[in-house]
Amino acid sequence: GESICRALEGEGLHLLMTHHMYAALDRIEHLKVDILIAPLKEERIDGLKLLEAAQRQTPDAGVIFITTPNVLETDIGIKAMLHKGASYFLPKPINPVHLKAVLHRTLESQRLTVENRQLQSQIDAKVGLIQLTGHSPKLLEIREIIAQVAPTKATVMIRGERGTGKELVA
Repeated sequence: GESICRALEGEGLHLLMTHHMYAALDRIEHLKVDILIAPLKEERIDGLKLLEAAQRQTPDAGVIFITTPNVLETDIGIKAMLHKGASYFLPKPINPVHLKAVLHRTLESQRLTVENRQLQSQIDAKVGLIQLTGHSPKLLEIREIIAQVAPTKATVMIRGERGTGKELVA
């Protein structure tokens, strides 16, 4: 724990450290954890339980497990990577340069995931409005109203003559 904190000093990160699993679970449940660095399996810590708790609280939480070199060949290593979403495994002893590189890759991956979601949501919002063709002032006004109302949970009645595109607006 202390060696990881020393290795990450000066990286501009807010680090929280604990030596006990229950203290770690408590922190995970009450704080947003962007990246969890934990042993996969130790006497007092079950990394898979910590991973599940972190991902319940923050679904995109990155998880870096500290392990023995041959852990990927074990059932627990395969389960952690394939089924639970562990980001990386770092073998003991920890190489600080490797740890920093993995940490920054995980942060960049999270940033890209968030950006992708935001862009996809913007595209989805625009695609819905593209189906309404035309540039008349009235149609531009309708598009503006749709853009204001769409993100809300308001119930809206759409009226108009038959064949005017009420279904497109809905």
